[in-house]
Amino acid sequence: MARKLNSKEVSIDEYYTPTFYKFIDYRKLEEYYPLIGEFCAIFNSIEDTLTESLISLTSEVEEIGMIIYAESSFSQKKIIWKKLCFFYSNYMEEKTKLNFRNDLEKILNEIDEISKIRNTIVHANWEDMNHELFVKSKIRNSNDGIKIQHISIDTDEFTRIIDEIAALDLKLIKFTKLIDKTQLE
Repeated sequence: MARKLNSKEVSIDEYYTPTFYKFIDYRKLEEYYPLIGEFCAIFNSIEDTLTESLISLTSEVEEIGMIIYAESSFSQKKIIWKKLCFFYSNYMEEKTKLNFRNDLEKILNEIDEISKIRNTIVHANWEDMNHELFVKSKIRNSNDGIKIQHISIDTDEFTRIIDEIAALDLKLIKFTKLIDKTQLE
């Protein structure tokens, strides 16, 4: 995946100048609303897959797993899943002769990348899109004063990211099935 959103950082003074913040094209902005919704839905599918994977790896009784993981955040689930997968890795590599750790590392890196993108997209102020299609995503304090970070993502790129998330969800499902199948043998 190895993706980083196009971003730019401006000072608070520059942010309020007419050259940066000229207008909001609401027709253009409306193109993004369905993509934001689809992005959130498909990301939630990954979280649900992680939860189901954790339940299958740790619990004989599904309801117990649901109770344990219901209140866990995505980050907590990811950490637990990683630890469990590494726990099983030696056994699985012996049984399957597959390079389990490399596949696991790739999946974890993809999850980390998409989590960062998710946080940026979900917390961006989409109503604050400027004429260059930059959206305010974060305000931070620096030694040079207050900086306002913006991201820019066109609709085609948004669609590609959504497709990558769907592919990652399938990888998680296949990986979990591999673990389950190996455990049973």
